[in-house]
Amino acid sequence: MYLVLALRYCECQEDRVMRAPIDDRLTRVHEAVVTAYIRTGQPVGSRFLCGRFRIGLSPASIRSLMASLEDLGLLRKPHTSAGRVPTEKGYRLFVDRLMKRAPVSKSDARSIRRAMRAAPSLEEVLEHLCRSLETLSHQAGVAILPRAVHGVITRVETSAVGRRGMIVRVNVEPGGERTLSLSLGSDEERREASRLLGKIAVGLVGKDTRQATGALRKGSRSDAASGGLAGSIRHHLISVLKSADHGVHVTGTGNLVSAMENMAQAGLLLEVLESKDTVTRLLLSDEDETGATVRIGSENVYTPMRSCSIIRSTYRIGDSMGAVGIIGPLRMEYSRFTALVEYTSSELTRFLAK
Repeated sequence: MYLVLALRYCECQEDRVMRAPIDDRLTRVHEAVVTAYIRTGQPVGSRFLCGRFRIGLSPASIRSLMASLEDLGLLRKPHTSAGRVPTEKGYRLFVDRLMKRAPVSKSDARSIRRAMRAAPSLEEVLEHLCRSLETLSHQAGVAILPRAVHGVITRVETSAVGRRGMIVRVNVEPGGERTLSLSLGSDEERREASRLLGKIAVGLVGKDTRQATGALRKGSRSDAASGGLAGSIRHHLISVLKSADHGVHVTGTGNLVSAMENMAQAGLLLEVLESKDTVTRLLLSDEDETGATVRIGSENVYTPMRSCSIIRSTYRIGDSMGAVGIIGPLRMEYSRFTALVEYTSSELTRFLAK
């Protein structure tokens, strides 16, 4: 029984594809090595496999097969005297061909359903689900609003700060509260700004963010002839509404950072995960792919993410698509987390259709 694998190598900046026949014994040993390493985090030796897994081979045969898997680029030795650990290619083979999808446990399913029922709004549903994925996986949880969902402005409030400052709070549902800080030149200018904001707010409440942005742009053209303050306020409000147009939730980044030895690399990773646009591109760049997808290491386009794997699955509100996911190190429970993420997106789609 032979399994033909396409193994990609990069030489002289060009990808070369090698097709290698791998027999059933090799796939059994490789599956056992990856499974053992995910469980223990320790390099895996032949005696350990022989004692813990029913492979039906002697330690000497397993050692020989592990050496072959290393030659194929699927395993590597972190130290000369140590056992083997999976490479990125080894994880990819495991996820694509060998991994047995674990069923979602009853307790995990209850946690996900409870997170959805406990929240009164879509924004809070996603926030609760994000925290549930973090808690259940002990990794980073991610949840993103669909790109085409435009929240409705429910409230615009202003308050004075200091002698000449002003805070404007715009509440968008879904999208949460967005804050705009204004610094005015005089008390008179602050009073005028307050008057203008009150007038502008009347035309914004009840509109979705796309409609409100259009109304503000139209007003800006009218303001151009009458003075700069009104136009400046409308310009700042447009920026605030653009940021409210796409809700991105990321929790549990500390779980990723604590597992990293290189603090400089950890800092770069945090910068990536703090950018809403970047996180959105990470999870929604392949919108044609449905169901759960797994990107491992260098398959991620952003360099700081190449020490991580991303498991994500899309959900829908009508024709609009969002995503939920788990971000973790290369060594994580792919089987359980893939099933968990796919279950979450499926339940979320069903919940939102009600």
